[in-house]
Amino acid sequence: MVAIWSSRSYSKPYSLLITDVDEMSRETIREFFEPDGYNTYMAGSGKEAIEIARDVLIHALITDMNLPDISGLETFRFIKKEFQIVLPCILITRNASKETLLRAISAEAYAVISKPTNLDVLRFAMKQIMKKYYRGEGEISGKFTIKGEVYHEGKTYRGKGLNKET
Repeated sequence: MVAIWSSRSYSKPYSLLITDVDEMSRETIREFFEPDGYNTYMAGSGKEAIEIARDVLIHALITDMNLPDISGLETFRFIKKEFQIVLPCILITRNASKETLLRAISAEAYAVISKPTNLDVLRFAMKQIMKKYYRGEGEISGKFTIKGEVYHEGKTYRGKGLNKET
């Protein structure tokens, strides 16, 4: 089971799926978010992430773009399409080129963060996801669409802003 768009309320803690081929990177991110109360699940490949998403309620995906089997972007797209869900995603990459950013925007990823990953930027992006997608008790707060540029509320971050549809 994964996070779906509905008025159904989910209780805390929120669950994060961290996908990266590098075990040390996964562990670092896990150790960073668990003290904040997040449940974390870790995958070393896109296929492993998809299998976890089949079984676990996931509130957000953090994935490296370069995975050994299918890309992080394709993993994200597959999970969204297969399970018909709204799933906030933070993509992490060593190649934050214009093409990569445009592909991430096209897939409706929430943010793209360059490696080496600045954990404070990652935490900021996750806090913004929780504010945008989940109300105080973890309820998904609405449907979101892309607003074009790689900005978040007027500030440049390596990601895109999302606005709530009315």
